[in-house]
Amino acid sequence: MASLSRQLARWVVGLRPDDLPAAVVDRAKGVTLHGLASALIGSQTADGRHAVALVTDEEAGVRQGATILVHGTTVTRGGAAFANSELVFAGGKWDTFRMLTHPGTSIIPCALIAAETVGATGAEFLTGLAAGYEVAERMAADFIPTVMARGMTLFGPRITIHTKDGRSYTRQATGREFVWDFEEEARRIRDVVRVVPIAAPQFERLVAACRNLDREARADVLVQLTLAKP
Repeated sequence: MASLSRQLARWVVGLRPDDLPAAVVDRAKGVTLHGLASALIGSQTADGRHAVALVTDEEAGVRQGATILVHGTTVTRGGAAFANSELVFAGGKWDTFRMLTHPGTSIIPCALIAAETVGATGAEFLTGLAAGYEVAERMAADFIPTVMARGMTLFGPRITIHTKDGRSYTRQATGREFVWDFEEEARRIRDVVRVVPIAAPQFERLVAACRNLDREARADVLVQLTLAKP
């Protein structure tokens, strides 16, 4: 029997855009916007600036590599993966799956670098992104119960639900409360992203590019739309 890693690898390389259900495509667009918005916010934090400086001090000026979001500097692909992941993390707007994992902080930056490197289409980017999330969360499905069995407790947010008859109750969130379609994701992102280093019309173009990503000829248009204009 093939190892687990080989089984996963075979599934990933065989996945095609047409294999993705519409709901998966929509969700992939939403988490992409979510991650990019967090990177925009993170670029203005001390932690984000330090991560970028750490990489650019060593790698600025390389001829081939990938782009640091917002800043536009070309560095090695490994350097861009680190800096962009830190920007997403520093922004604090993380996706949450199974109330313990935040896969977008690593998967989205790596998917953008891969897309930029090979000139992937938007549909190809979404397929790779879906594959990354699926593998990560399939593995987490077995990992998280073992963490709980060893005594770790989840500190997910508690939410208050208001019913139509005027009553309310508070309970532990499961994460499913935060699964929205793309339009709801975009609406909520606009509410929390008040100050970003790009102009409002450019941010709306970024939203539109995420919305139409399955029809974009090149996925790296997303990278260009994060770059702050002088």
